[in-house]
Amino acid sequence: MKKLFAAALALSLMASLLCGCMCQVADTVFQPDGSGTVDAKFGFSEELVSAMDMSGQMAENGFTYFRYNDHGYYGDQASERFADPDAFNAIFAEVSSEISEVSGPATPGTATLSIASDGGLTLTVQNTQADRRSAIKKELAKQLPDSSDAQLDALLEDMIMTYRFVFPEALTDYTGGAGITVEENIVTIDCLALKAGTFRFTTSQTDGLHHRQLGTVTQESIPASSTAYMRRQTIELDGHDVTLQTYALPGANGGETNYVRLRDVASLLSGTKAQFSVDWDGNVVIVPDASYVPNGTELKAPFSGDRRYQKADAKTVIYGESIPFTAILLTDDQGGGYTYYKLRDLGKVLNFNVSWSANRGIYIEIQIKTLFEEGWGEIDHSILYPRRKGNAMLTEFSELLNRLAGMGDEMGSFYRRLQVVPDEKFQSKETIVRKRELKPQVKAAVEKRDLNEIHTMDDAVWSILKE
Repeated sequence: MKKLFAAALALSLMASLLCGCMCQVADTVFQPDGSGTVDAKFGFSEELVSAMDMSGQMAENGFTYFRYNDHGYYGDQASERFADPDAFNAIFAEVSSEISEVSGPATPGTATLSIASDGGLTLTVQNTQADRRSAIKKELAKQLPDSSDAQLDALLEDMIMTYRFVFPEALTDYTGGAGITVEENIVTIDCLALKAGTFRFTTSQTDGLHHRQLGTVTQESIPASSTAYMRRQTIELDGHDVTLQTYALPGANGGETNYVRLRDVASLLSGTKAQFSVDWDGNVVIVPDASYVPNGTELKAPFSGDRRYQKADAKTVIYGESIPFTAILLTDDQGGGYTYYKLRDLGKVLNFNVSWSANRGIYIEIQIKTLFEEGWGEIDHSILYPRRKGNAMLTEFSELLNRLAGMGDEMGSFYRRLQVVPDEKFQSKETIVRKRELKPQVKAAVEKRDLNEIHTMDDAVWSILKE
């Protein structure tokens, strides 16, 4: 994959030096543990391909059409997952080396990811090109000696070399400069405008906002292998009904428990606040808040009818933590495996609400954070980021708001639990505060007292003692 990734980039750059109008972009998403994904696109403008009648050549080389910044390109796309900073560093180094063999001026430099002692991430970018655009122009002039200065500028006009890095939390420190744009947790580097130098971008796992808190789920005991019964289940999402092919297992209370395919749910929630990506590295890997990348099998039942299942042995990992889901594994006729989960369990862990009513049936409500959490998060970001973590008073204020938000969240959760309590279990305010009736013997003893003679506590005590 690395060779394909680098070769596609090198080929694009080689051709771009001859014909211009090139797009070279790469998006890297880092997870808190230093793992992540790289998605890259390399291509030539559709106008250029059309003008030079290169559509056939593009197809022969397996290049496809894609869009970037509302502009169409023909080229190649590649994606690679890395497990740790060392793997990311190796990918970037290999790509940079491949580019250097084709064009030294077009080399993006080096990018090195490391994990700090507090668990935060630091990305160090080193660029040796003082003026990359001018350097590329000089190289073009050598290859095209008969071209005018204006013609060379025209070749470079539509060239794009942009790298974007998405961190799991807001940056606490960074080096700015020409060609660098920072928006909280997103760093965008325009390599054509970047000046020579070393640039660092740092997050702090200790002080920064952590990845969002996960809900909890308890693993249930199910047979290691048995029959799962096919069902057609309609689910309401954002006011629209979606019908899924699910599989049911007999429940302990005589009912049924439906299991849904993980990729189907990821596809349905894609683009919402509850989106998550799905990957496989020997375990099922779920990345909350990450864009889901479809593989073409979503919402397409891989088989029909009742199916033999196996209890899923593979771990389900979120933020590097194994989550004790109860899941089943179904296989198609070719031996391909598909993992199915209980929809409510996914909702509990990933913080979207799954409910049922007689009128609506099963429905999904998307609310990643409570209103209390959202409020605290916005204030915390506004007060402390990006460079005010050293202010003790503001930090204490944020911690106080965090505790208040937590209490409010607990009260809201308790209120939701009270909703299922029957009305007859509640007493009215009048009932709760009504005057208590005295026991008959106590009432008789009180009536024997001459209350006109009792003026102090001592009088009351002696009136009882002299009985």
